[in-house]
Amino acid sequence: MIDISAQIRLSTQPRPIDIGADKAMTVANAAASIPIIKTDDLATVWLSLTAFGRQAETLLRHDKGELLNIHGTLQLSQWTAPDGTEREQWSVAVQSIVSARTTRAGGNVSRETIRDKWSSGRNVSRETICTH
Repeated sequence: MIDISAQIRLSTQPRPIDIGADKAMTVANAAASIPIIKTDDLATVWLSLTAFGRQAETLLRHDKGELLNIHGTLQLSQWTAPDGTEREQWSVAVQSIVSARTTRAGGNVSRETIRDKWSSGRNVSRETICTH
């Protein structure tokens, strides 16, 4: 298994799976673009996403077509289809999701706090504002 961080676009609407006992599970499919060595082209890799718990709830808040940044464990499943062809599917067990729905500009700092810091004339770096 490989740890992966990737920017992906959801190709299906995320759907919940009932696994009972107050446990959340969500699945979806997504596309990621990867560069092809020695060219300017990109290849599309199709991924199956599985998320549990809080990440499952977060994934459910997104819609088909949305862009997400994910981190998780990458696996390759291989099997023989009924017609005899060899098949494979990349899948990610999602451990974290970052998107426009999960973050706010400036982290936990309100706009008033940022405005106050800048208008007070204090020498405050952008990193300080974004991390407090």
